[in-house]
Amino acid sequence: MAACRRYTWDGWLWLGALLLVNSGLLLGRGPAAALAFDPGKVAAGEWWRLLSWTLVHVSPYHLLLDGSAFLLLYLGLEEKQAGRKLLLVAASALGALLLPVLMDGRLRQVGLCGLSGVAHGLAVISALEMLHHRSQKTLGRLLLGGLALKLAWELGSGQVLLQGLHLGDIGLPIVATHVGGALGGLLGYAGLKSGLNPLWRRRRHG
Repeated sequence: MAACRRYTWDGWLWLGALLLVNSGLLLGRGPAAALAFDPGKVAAGEWWRLLSWTLVHVSPYHLLLDGSAFLLLYLGLEEKQAGRKLLLVAASALGALLLPVLMDGRLRQVGLCGLSGVAHGLAVISALEMLHHRSQKTLGRLLLGGLALKLAWELGSGQVLLQGLHLGDIGLPIVATHVGGALGGLLGYAGLKSGLNPLWRRRRHG
């Protein structure tokens, strides 16, 4: 992973969106439940939840944990074009939503929110970027291996790693969202690098 660089405009945009969506939470009025993913309410027409659910958090601790991990990984990406970074985030978010929808029936009761799944996708992408640099290959392989072991353990146990050691409320963790985010990030990165994205193709051949 490249060293974290100074905030770019899109980094400030993500930070602003996180603070705006969670402003009620930070002011003591509770989480933005109207923006979290709820399958029943999405089916009833509240489509915006499909776009906003990753920004919603259940406590200031949850926001600090997920938000800082996401921003650090996002700003550390080697990819610097905001449009392609948005595609990578979108691919991670799509995977982080689809897999729990398919695997975890609890979503109908508890819904889904938070950036941890997307952060797992960006961690996979960061590790893949390292593999392109001789000096970072070993670290990239270790990061990929560590992520694979973590996700396998979480799927097997049904618990988030170190879940009992958290210092605040993180809601009810849905481990499939971590695996889905990682797979989404992997597929998104592979898609961009293989030229499936029209913007990427035009840049390569323009």
